[in-house]
This record gives sequence, C-alpha cells and structure tokens, in this order.
Amino acid sequence: MTFSRRHGDPSRPWNRFSIDLQDADGNEIFAYQGNWRDIFQNWEALLQGYPCYYPSAIHRFLNTSSADGYNPYRISKDGFEWEEPNPEDPWANIGYWGDHQIVYLLRLLEPASRYLGNWWSDHLESAVYVYSDIPYRIGAFDKRIANPRETIGFDFEHAERIRQRVAAKGTDGKLLHSGSDLVRVNLIEKLCVPVLAKMGNFVPGAGIWMNTQRPEWNDANNALVGYGVSLVTAGYLFRYARFIRKTFAASISGNTFELSAPVAQWLQQQSNLFSVMPKSIDDSERLQVMRSLAAITDAFHGKLYSGQLTEEKMALSGDSVLTWLEQIENLLAGTLRENRRSDGLYHSYNLLKFDPDSVAIKHLQLMLEGQVSILSSGLLSPDESLQIYSALRKSDLYRSDQHSYLLYPNRQLPGFLQKNKIPAEMVATCGDWKQLADNGTTRILRPSPDGVFYAFAADLRNANDLRSRLTSDHANRTSKEHQMLIDLFEDSFNHHAFTGRSGTFYAYEGLGSIYWHMVSKLALAVLEEAVANHENGDTFHFQKLLTAYRDIKSGLGVDKSVTTHGAIPTDAYSHTPGHAGAQQPGMTGQVKEDILCRLLEWGVFVRAGRLSFVDGFFDKERELLMEPAECQFVHVNGSAESIMLDSGSCLFSCCQIPIIYRSAGFSKSNITVHYFNGNKVTIDDTELPFNISEEVFQRRGLVSRIEVSFANF
Repeated sequence: MTFSRRHGDPSRPWNRFSIDLQDADGNEIFAYQGNWRDIFQNWEALLQGYPCYYPSAIHRFLNTSSADGYNPYRISKDGFEWEEPNPEDPWANIGYWGDHQIVYLLRLLEPASRYLGNWWSDHLESAVYVYSDIPYRIGAFDKRIANPRETIGFDFEHAERIRQRVAAKGTDGKLLHSGSDLVRVNLIEKLCVPVLAKMGNFVPGAGIWMNTQRPEWNDANNALVGYGVSLVTAGYLFRYARFIRKTFAASISGNTFELSAPVAQWLQQQSNLFSVMPKSIDDSERLQVMRSLAAITDAFHGKLYSGQLTEEKMALSGDSVLTWLEQIENLLAGTLRENRRSDGLYHSYNLLKFDPDSVAIKHLQLMLEGQVSILSSGLLSPDESLQIYSALRKSDLYRSDQHSYLLYPNRQLPGFLQKNKIPAEMVATCGDWKQLADNGTTRILRPSPDGVFYAFAADLRNANDLRSRLTSDHANRTSKEHQMLIDLFEDSFNHHAFTGRSGTFYAYEGLGSIYWHMVSKLALAVLEEAVANHENGDTFHFQKLLTAYRDIKSGLGVDKSVTTHGAIPTDAYSHTPGHAGAQQPGMTGQVKEDILCRLLEWGVFVRAGRLSFVDGFFDKERELLMEPAECQFVHVNGSAESIMLDSGSCLFSCCQIPIIYRSAGFSKSNITVHYFNGNKVTIDDTELPFNISEEVFQRRGLVSRIEVSFANF
C-alpha cells in the first residue's frame, strides 16, 4: 500500500513515502518513514494511546539530531536522510532542518514526564545518546549578514567519508564519529544543544533569527529565511526552557555532569554573555549582541566541523545549567512582551535590516501563528490570555462566514499590469538615473511611452542582479549612486519582506485562507490554559477559558453543516480559501490537535504516572446519551464485545480500554475497574493507583473496562 499526503508543493521528495505492511514473503512488519516534522507530529498524538513508547520516541528524536542543533529532513525505521545539492533539482538544499524542532521535542517530553515520572534519571549522566553527522556547514557571522539568504554550504569531501563509513558499518556510519568510534553523550547535553543553537541566533527585541535555510517556520512563511526573525519559536523556546529547568531541577541541582568539552564551553560562554546583557538596547547594541553570540557559536562550529567534538569531556555543574535556562527565560520573556501590539495581539515574525553599525527591526503583518505561540508559551496570565481571545474576534483575522480565523488578514494583490510601475517622481529622487533611462543609455530602467512610469529591466530578478549590472555597466559611478537605485528597487518590490505563500497564494496557506491545523492549535492552546487554571483552583478563569475554547471549536468543521463547511464536516481538511469550501481532505495536522483536545475534553489527566478522570470539561448536553445504546468495542487483546450503555452515560477509550462515565447520584465519586478474569476493584476516588494506571498504559490486556461514577453528574 502506498500513500502520499497531498501538499502545496507536491514535487518535494519528502511527500513521497510508502506505508509498508508486509515484507516480500507476506509477513507482517512494523515500519515508518516520512519527513521529520510529520513523523513526530503524528507520534505526539499516537503516543497518548501507547505511552510506554515515549522513551523510544524521545531517543529517536534526540539520536537523529545533529551536534550543531538541527535535524535531518527525513527519517524511517532504518535510519535517516538529508538532502544534497543537485543542480538538476531546484528543491534540493532547501533545508527544513529545524522545522518545529523545539516544540515537537517539548511535546514528547511533557507527557512523558506525566506518564513515566522520572524515567530520565538513569540517562542524565549516562552517555547513551549519539549525534547525526550531517555534512552541511553553517557560515560564520560575517558571511551570514553579507548575504542572509546564502548561509550554509555542503561539505562534499565529508559526505564521501560518511558514504564510506555507511558502506563499512551500515546506518551507524551516518552518526558522528571520533576516529572509528561513535561520539556518545548524555541526556543533559542532548537537551541543551538545540537551545544553544536557537539562542545563538537570538535577536533582542525581535526573536530567533531564521538564518540557516533550516529554521523553525510555518509553511506559509518559508521564504522568510535570511532576514526573518521568529517570535513563534521564541514563545515555544520560553516554554521549553522553563519546562526543562523546573522538571529537571531536583535531579541536576548540586550535581556535576560530563559534557562534550566544546558544548560545555558553548553553554558557559553564552551564560556569561547573558549575565551582562542590558535589558534595553538600541539598534547598534543589538548588532553587538548578535555578533557576540555568533562569535561563540562560530567557535563551536569551528571545533565541530574540524572533528574536535571528540570523547573529551568537561565537567559542568547542574546549577550552571539551571542558571543559563533561567537567563533564557528572562530574555525571551522580555522580547515577547516587547512585541505586544497596540490591539492586544502579538507579532509573529519580524524582519531585520542590516547596516554597517546597526540592526533595525521591522514588524510584519498580523498572523494567527504568533497568537497560538504566545498562548502556548505559558508566559501570559489568565486575563492576558482571555484578552487575546477577545482581540482575535475583533481583528481582521476573524472570518465571520466560517466563524473561524485566517492565518493573516486578507488583502488584494496588485494585478500583473500594476507591477513594476515606478512613478517618475520616485525615479527623479535618485539623481540622474532618470535622464539616463530617458536617453536609453542604461540597461536598468526604461520609461513608459508617456513618461509617467518607469520599469526595471525584466531580467533583473533581485537586488543582487541589479548590483552586478551596476558594477559592470556603471563602474564609474559611486557606491552611493548605486545604493540609491538599489534602494529604489527594494522599495518597489520589497523582496526583503517576501514571505512565500502568505504573500502570493490565494489557496493552501495563502491569502484569505483558513488553515485548519492552525485553528486547531489555537483551540488546544486555549484548552491547555483552561486546564492549567483548573489545576490551580482558579474556577473563574477556568470557566471563561473553557467557554472560549468551545467557541473556537464550534468554528471547526465537525460542528458545521455541509453547506457552510463546503465539504464533509467530519473529515479533516487542509484549508478553506476565501473563494471556495474546505479543500484537500486527508490526515492533516489538525487530526493530531483534535485528538489531544478530545482527551482533555473528557477530563483525562495523568500526574506522576497515575490516571485520573475529572468532571467539568465536557459538554454533558452534547455528550451524554439521551437513551440506551449499544457499542461494539474491540479490546487490546483483539476480542470484541458488545457494551450496553444506559441513558445519561457515555463511552470513550483510553489506551484501547473502554471508559464509561455515569452518574453516582448523590453518592461519592468512584471508579470500578473490571478485569477479563471476572475480578473487579472499586476505588473511592477518581484517580487510579499507580499499579492499575501502569496496566492501562502498558496495554497488557488485563483490564476489560473502567467505569467512572461522578457525584452530582
């Protein structure tokens, strides 16, 4: 059986994969393959039903990440792959080597800590992790700012050495080696390296610089690489740093850990710089900070790329790691709050403008993605979260006909005949270039017949082309005269701010489109905030946020008619453009978020390895049966059962065990656990003990069903 996710760019190689169910002899096999993002996105939801696999998934994630903090673009059961430059393939070397990396790792670590407790305690010091050895080389800072769109190179000689290792020892040949041995590191190092990489690209007041052709980006803005700065990544990085610090504090405080010497130095030097970084900086100081951070990272890259990340270790105190994480939280919190807009919403991406002595920041248009990130970050108070929800409804992102939200405000693009028309008065401000164009003595500008407008030569693709022509045709003119025309070119076409689909398409994740995965992310972010307030005992904000969640969810297809949705409401769709109904059905990312939301809706919570059920999250009027019903259920062990349900009850599954909710009347809430051997256990609580919870999570096939009776249900 073969399957391909339909994608906005179907020619991309990572959209071609097969789901292999049997080997050549017809035997059942278990395999996976796909791009990095989609595999871990799918696993995030899948592991809710198979929690015993969290350690394996986390190992897989970490062991395929690289020592410079990125990841291959495609993984499978048998290994991983990266792209290589290919003059015949325009998509080769595009990257996608950090796509949603921080947030997806976080989404594995957070539930693992709830389901499995301190499973990582044996891994903090043990050198059981490895690095992928991806032969891309990130350029030094001066190269990156000279041309931010061309910042990485491919080491063909090292790629050949890797091929020779693979031929000799198999897939392990793709892993980082010291001589003939694998470089092995501990969990602390693996968790720190992606943060070191992201913070090495930190731009105070702006976010995380997307400068390596492999940043964390949303597909809609994948052309921002180079000049773009992500507040979306900053929001998730804040949550990641806080989670690692709080979760691991008790295990690492007061202890010392052995890290690869260059990594330990990287962390120490970053922390030293963070400790003296001013809270408020101007454009010139911003460039100094970026240069200082880059110098530290460049020094690490020099050691890594020259083969110096060896088995040599350096002792680093756990407290210094905690201090570094706290510094990161404070820096990111300040930058995120600086990017609050006057309408109460938050910027998502910024642009950098480099000058010889400074770096200026320009805000991009309003985007939904930034609101999801800031809501998910954990930075905001409950009132601030509710303010975002309220502001969204009043913003240009709200699309009333679908009761949902656009990725960014809709706008009308100029038609083809309106492009490349520069008013004569603008050309006149650039010295005598207008006269040269009128006389036909330049291959750069030409006037319209009436002289009202001018057009740049059609074969000038970008400012680099223009700069080359100025150098060849007008070498006698000053650099200032050249720059005046380059500035006019950029003012006319604004290539500097080109985002990709969000500025050019009217479908997919384009203009006027609702991107349903992002809306479901918004719903999950609000629901998680409601959960946090419930656990804190804040009933007022819990109810407000739960109401907001239900309102957002009501805009998803499942609550709509076919006429309104324009498609089958119970199917997942990629997007809804402004000119049509929902488009591109399939297993989109929305499905993952909807599964996570559904478990929270049922009040299914896990704390310290114990499964609990909480009343108050799901809508009883919608969910409870109005009359008795029969449910056909297939258990973990493969046996089928017909389960009769009373009116006023409901059934869902957890780890493929049927969970039945019913009323206990005015009695105390309790749980009855039924076993296949006929035994049953009643617990006067709505939380299962650890041993029974473990039986559920391990899917041992012992428990046949769980009945939860709520008082005053």
